[in-house]
Amino acid sequence: MPGGGYQIAGLQADQPARFVRKDLLGDLAQLSPDLTRFSCIRDGDIWIAPTTGSGEPQQLTRREGLLAEDSQLFYRLIQRPQWSPDGAWIAYLSAMGKGLKVRIVSTQNGQILNLAPAEDIWGCMILDWSPDSSKIAVSRLSTDFGRKELVVIDLEKRKEQLVWADQDEKWVDHNIHPDSDVSWSGDSTRLAFLSNRTGWRQLYTADLASGQVQQHTQGEFDCYWCGWAPDGRSLAYVSSQADLQQRRLYVTRLDGDEPLLITPIPGVCLGGWYLRQTNLAWSPDSSRIAHIYSGPDQMPNLLITPVDGRQEPQVVYTSRPAGLSEEHIMHLESVRFSGLDGRPIYGVLASSPKLQKDARHPALVFAYGAWDQEAQLGWEFGPKNLIFSYLVNQGYVVLLVDPRGSDGYGREHAHAQYHEGGRKQADDLVAAAQFLGGLAFIDSRRLALFGYSYGGYMVLQTMARSPEVFAAGISMAPVSEWSLFAGYSTYTNLRFGSPDEEPNPLFERSPLYQAHKIQGALLILHGTQDFNVPIISSEMMVSALLRAGKTFEYMAYPGEGHVWVQPATIRDCMLRMERFLNTMMKPQEEE
Repeated sequence: MPGGGYQIAGLQADQPARFVRKDLLGDLAQLSPDLTRFSCIRDGDIWIAPTTGSGEPQQLTRREGLLAEDSQLFYRLIQRPQWSPDGAWIAYLSAMGKGLKVRIVSTQNGQILNLAPAEDIWGCMILDWSPDSSKIAVSRLSTDFGRKELVVIDLEKRKEQLVWADQDEKWVDHNIHPDSDVSWSGDSTRLAFLSNRTGWRQLYTADLASGQVQQHTQGEFDCYWCGWAPDGRSLAYVSSQADLQQRRLYVTRLDGDEPLLITPIPGVCLGGWYLRQTNLAWSPDSSRIAHIYSGPDQMPNLLITPVDGRQEPQVVYTSRPAGLSEEHIMHLESVRFSGLDGRPIYGVLASSPKLQKDARHPALVFAYGAWDQEAQLGWEFGPKNLIFSYLVNQGYVVLLVDPRGSDGYGREHAHAQYHEGGRKQADDLVAAAQFLGGLAFIDSRRLALFGYSYGGYMVLQTMARSPEVFAAGISMAPVSEWSLFAGYSTYTNLRFGSPDEEPNPLFERSPLYQAHKIQGALLILHGTQDFNVPIISSEMMVSALLRAGKTFEYMAYPGEGHVWVQPATIRDCMLRMERFLNTMMKPQEEE
């Protein structure tokens, strides 16, 4: 905003906006529960200030060294410092020798209490305050990704209660998901949480007084988020039990009745464990749920859905811009095909509703493949789906693929990436190209591959391993040399193998040393302030491509981190991709 500072607007039209002074600015700002104060991180410490802008800021911590760059979302700041519901404390994560401990700081006098675990092995944590502010539920993942615990810390007794633990010789919870997706009951006596002990992520509840745990869902599907009804008699949860590529909303009563599906229309209830974006809110009388929903032909909508299952949802807000007709909204279709080794691979085909299937069209394969699920029958948050929608409106067909290692298909599919990263995963993308080439409306000579972060790595690796499959590739924020990531030793060793092996699997799976094998054209995009995958990774690849005499384009986006946020960057990315693809994948008669 002009002049800088935070702005807080009242709900009433006649209520003037209030401003927070520019000199009080910080990172990761968060409002107190009563909305009278806000917290932020300035120069590595937690500060609070009144939202009226009339009071002085107060520094709560000293020399804590908290970081706010986007890279920290993978570790210490996967969650913002958390206000207690009564506003008396802020909980945050602080470094131990190897892992993390929980600290709480008083918002009145700055008193700090250390809540250190007995073992210094917990490298990632998520904190959830109880509604009465007397306890904190801590979901924690060990630094070797092999153990995950849910504990409750009683602040008065300064005592830890172990609620649940999962362990796996490869990695727990399908991949590196740190959270148990905890929901507290309103009376602070029970927890709802998720665990994949069965190989699929299922819904459980725990009574803290008795220590008894009950499983509420069972089957070959995943649950994603859950939330107690205010009356304490029901739980809402999002699940793929209707279809592995959908995430629909269910309500289950704790008296043993069958769960009720309250989103009968195919699609995805949006949310994410990162930054606690559950996007699921009960009405105070427990009769309705507000949530964000998207479908195969529908951009995300904010809905209020009655939980009795007999009334239609009310659309409160739609993200479709005014003036944008339905014929410009990409159509999504679930597909399934076999990998080169016969393993089933799931995907979603995105195309324009106006696509003429009596002609052949160019197509792109998109994959991430490190652990998330991309092939969902609905939109996601962020700019990715804007890029997909733009491309399909330019005449391209996009296939979103979940190669082995992806979430959402059970432990076996996820663990199939163990020590196979960049090999059979790349084969899965080749199988995706073969699937596209077998469709009557796809021109198999005009196939491109694109991806972001680990997906950007998969573009380079696949085009080096199978150079004749894709005519072009777009690699965004890619890893080109895995041994650069000393801080990711566990992550890389689980997926590729130990660098102590002979031959070194990190060397073998780094496309930097295979640049001379790439035949298709390349476009590489990277942010200059990327702390997760430093831009040196792309610069090294560019140097290798230059030495090999390869055809490529390269763009470095000033000031962007690992997640690009500037509208000018996103616009340039979309237009640059279009120009590159139109040039490199011309129909043969135009060449």
